[in-house]
Amino acid sequence: MNTLKILLGIVVLYIYIHNPLLFFLGGTGSIKILYPLMLLFLCGYYRKYLSMDRDLLYVYLLILFYTFLRSAFGGDPIHLHVAVIALIEVVLLSSILASACIKYKVPLYKILFLTGAVSAVISMCCLLFPLFNYFIKFRLTLISDYLDSVSFRGFGLSDGLTYSYGIALGIIFSYFLEYLKQYKWFILFVPFLLIAIAVNARTGLLIVLTSTLIYLFFHLRRGGGYLLLIILSLYVFSLSGFKFEDDQTEMFVMEFFREVSDSLFGTNLALHSTKDALFNNMAVFPETDIQWIFGRGIGLFLDKSHNTDIGFLLQLNYGGIVYILLLFFMLYQLFKKINNQYLLFVSVAIFIIANVKGDFIINSGGFRLLFLLIVYQFYLLKTEREEISE
Repeated sequence: MNTLKILLGIVVLYIYIHNPLLFFLGGTGSIKILYPLMLLFLCGYYRKYLSMDRDLLYVYLLILFYTFLRSAFGGDPIHLHVAVIALIEVVLLSSILASACIKYKVPLYKILFLTGAVSAVISMCCLLFPLFNYFIKFRLTLISDYLDSVSFRGFGLSDGLTYSYGIALGIIFSYFLEYLKQYKWFILFVPFLLIAIAVNARTGLLIVLTSTLIYLFFHLRRGGGYLLLIILSLYVFSLSGFKFEDDQTEMFVMEFFREVSDSLFGTNLALHSTKDALFNNMAVFPETDIQWIFGRGIGLFLDKSHNTDIGFLLQLNYGGIVYILLLFFMLYQLFKKINNQYLLFVSVAIFIIANVKGDFIINSGGFRLLFLLIVYQFYLLKTEREEISE
């Protein structure tokens, strides 16, 4: 029975985080399979836990209301659709999954790391076995035109291989550092996890690096030995002589480290600069006072004349300062539920890093995962306090 719960938990969490667009579902995100779980709100047990999140629920409703008004006054209605989906998938489904884990005593952190291991193994299989990669890309899932045109990245089973996949795996690594004493076995999968990030969405490596530095700041004495094991496992793996099938993949991975070197040490190794592309070419700001306050009402991600990847600027240009303040208020309500200093600092760092490189909030695979983990920890703490008081 416990094994069945674990296996079911891995499948559900994988779908919740990665949301692969499966062909047999008509290309619809597989997270829609989880929507019927919301019927559990008919049960008072689940409504009780949702009521603990009413502050977040109310803020999301405010965001939804503002998006409705923005759409009514000339905004792109696609953002209203995204806001509705975010309310369902981020707030409601996370509450269901977190409270179900508590009710049925499902070890969410164990499932989290097992899901990370499964993700990494799938990515490695795609990387090492071209036929398997072809099956995943062109027979099992519906991929974007961009992934269809490149062969050097996009190895795995997810709807967000070029962004949210790497962010989510980076989040899993950051939580592993906090719980590595209980889950030391995951050290074996860390090299594969890092490779999975590197060949898909390298921004996740910044989360790995930042969370490691924050962890060392808070837990150097407690976790230094285990961190040494992680570093040793990476060193041993580097000696294995692993080679990428595609030279472009190796160049894509190495370019990240050259860019980091250029940024930190003033070298000139990288062929391209993501930093310059983001903060120079993609520094698109509102053009009028009204746009600064209420935004343009459109998304600029695919706009040919005002294109930007920067999440903060995407949000500012869409809904203006009003929208940004609503998003920040939602984050404040979320982060104040964290009672662990390391996880609080890491969560803030993850948000900053991820929302610079892309549209992290209000609904991406990485944000869904972070939201779920914070809510789960909050529910767990409240439940333990209630049991003690009784």
